Amino acid sequence: MSTTTTVTVQKEQQEQQAPLTLTLNSQIDKLDKHGFLFGEKLAASMSPLLHSVVYKNLGLNWEQIRLDSTDMDLFLRLIRHPKFYGMSSLSFIAM
Repeated sequence: MSTTTTVTVQKEQQEQQAPLTLTLNSQIDKLDKHGFLFGEKLAASMSPLLHSVVYKNLGLNWEQIRLDSTDMDLFLRLIRHPKFYGMSSLSFIAM
């Protein structure tokens, strides 16, 4: 079974990052490797689903986690995890 996780962080929630990091770490601990889709308005992105299908077919216990945030400090802390493999970034520019 494949799963997709979305994490949303707003600047005013910075003081709550410690619980978020603990939640992410408990999820990450179940995986062999993980990556992030980082940016804003990620709910419609098919990237985590596409990654999930590929990983499942390759027999990998990996996941791309949506990190709906612009908090670069949080992101830079999260990518230090030893199971981190990479990231994609998605930004929308208002027209």
